[in-house]
Amino acid sequence: MSIVGRKVREWILWRSAVTTELMERWRSRTSKTLLSVVRWPTYFPEDGAKFHLLVTGVTEAQFGEIDRLRENICELLDYLVRKDIVHSLTHPLFRVNARAGVEHVEKILLLFNRFEGINGTRDPRAVDLVRAVFRNLTPDMIWGMAEKHGIDPVGEKPWIKTFTGGSDDHGGLYIASVYTRTPEASSASEFLNHLRAGSHEMAGSSGNSLALSHSFYQIARNYYN
Repeated sequence: MSIVGRKVREWILWRSAVTTELMERWRSRTSKTLLSVVRWPTYFPEDGAKFHLLVTGVTEAQFGEIDRLRENICELLDYLVRKDIVHSLTHPLFRVNARAGVEHVEKILLLFNRFEGINGTRDPRAVDLVRAVFRNLTPDMIWGMAEKHGIDPVGEKPWIKTFTGGSDDHGGLYIASVYTRTPEASSASEFLNHLRAGSHEMAGSSGNSLALSHSFYQIARNYYN
């Protein structure tokens, strides 16, 4: 569980990177509304640079379309913006694969306006760097990068970024140690609207090398099992 409101009464937040079958299994076990929070790998098509994108509150039909589009980060983003689907780019300065570099960071600053500002398994220095850079962007910086890369910035004020928090807990040891806080919400729809409006803040403590090693161990264990 990575994104939570102050009051969760009528819905359950679910974060996963798996399939619609698991969504159905969860629905069969609860009478509450299931609000999906799904982490997707997505790629720059020109070189395969990989990033992780957290998408919140999708329907089954949207789930399938996101799965189809995720190989192209620009096509996926266009779909999310058109459908007004809440999304946040996670651990933006962590190299998910070796192909990501400085130019890709400049591109994601043009494409995305919501980023994970605290990650429960990443070193605090990485968290501090994200906030130091992403909170101090200027219009001139954004338009300069836009001209350099030939990318139209997304949003009315693309130099203003908002931040979420995520535990990134793959081992079940640090659940909700980092989270996103919103004003009080009485329904899942109201909660999503807070996120869309940028009425949220990151909370919790960033991780360390031990938390990250636990995460990698659990990922490897699940893969070989």
